Amino acid sequence: MGRAEDRKKRKFINQKLTKQQFEILKSDINREFIEKEVSERCKYFKELFSDSLVEAFLKNNLPKSKVMMILDDTDLIMKRKVEERRNGNS
Repeated sequence: MGRAEDRKKRKFINQKLTKQQFEILKSDINREFIEKEVSERCKYFKELFSDSLVEAFLKNNLPKSKVMMILDDTDLIMKRKVEERRNGNS
């Protein structure tokens, strides 16, 4: 955006919101964006990790049923550890 557009936007916002309201709104939007990005990246790495484990276990001749049991256990353990960390740091 150009400077004229920025000034017009700022003038409109100043008429509708106080500076404090605008800062709160901006921080909420930033927080939501960050949480969304973190969630997407965690999902990607979780899938990557799971796929890598499955491939490694199958390469080492583990039965697929055993691989799925191990992945389920890994998922439960990771969730438990995340909860423990959240409760411990709060």
